[in-house]
Amino acid sequence: MYGIFDIISDANPHDTIHVYVDFIGDTKATYDVVSGTGRFAHATGTGTWEFTRTGPNRYEDTWSGTLSF
Repeated sequence: MYGIFDIISDANPHDTIHVYVDFIGDTKATYDVVSGTGRFAHATGTGTWEFTRTGPNRYEDTWSGTLSF
């Protein structure tokens, strides 16, 4: 089963990444658009999100990365 959480930009609250992950829980996350790192917390602990951003602008970018917790 899969869960979903939104990563909401610290720099711009309108920048949101929807990330599907293999757990269910109340999860909140933030990311830094400059450093490409983030953090999240859910029912079973905390972790980090690391991503790369490629594309012409924030509306058309492709995001890829890994979650660890």
